[in-house]
Parts: sequence; C-alpha cells; structure tokens
Amino acid sequence: MMSPLWMLIGALATYRLTRLMTADRITEPLRSWIETRSATAGYLVTCDWCLSIWIAPWPALLLVVAPDAPLVRWGLSLLAFSALTGLMSLAERRLDR
Repeated sequence: MMSPLWMLIGALATYRLTRLMTADRITEPLRSWIETRSATAGYLVTCDWCLSIWIAPWPALLLVVAPDAPLVRWGLSLLAFSALTGLMSLAERRLDR
C-alpha cells in the first residue's frame, strides 16, 4: 500500500505533468500541432481535468510496481518539487499584489 506521503508526491507529479502538457510554453508547439490534427485530441491537450485522468495512472502504477526503485522516487520527487515551486511562486505573486 502507498504511504500518504508518496500518494501526495504522485499527485503533485501528476499535476506537474498535466500542467506541462496543457499550459507550459515549452509544449506549445506540440499542442498546436495536435490541435490542427484533431479537435478531440486538441481539446484533450488543453483541458487539465481531461488530460490528468490519462496521466494519473502512470505515477500511480510506478508507485505500485516499483515503489522502492530509486529512479521512480527521484523522478516523481523531481516533478513534485517542481509543482510545489510553481504553486508557491503563484501564491507569492498574488500576495505581492
């Protein structure tokens, strides 16, 4: 069974991957290319709720299949730290207003 801490890390990793695909500038060319090919797929890659349901199983699966693998822990932790940093910077910007 997954510990609550690793469930949180998996959730933050899911958030970060979803954000990367749906909103980050670096993936904008890929999103644009997908949007020109299919309206349905285009919608999928711009909708956080829609895409997260497809991304969430992967961190969860990694934590079930290889919970103690250093690469799994390192990769998910890296994504979780990135997510927390992004969320904290948003909060800081709002507080500075």
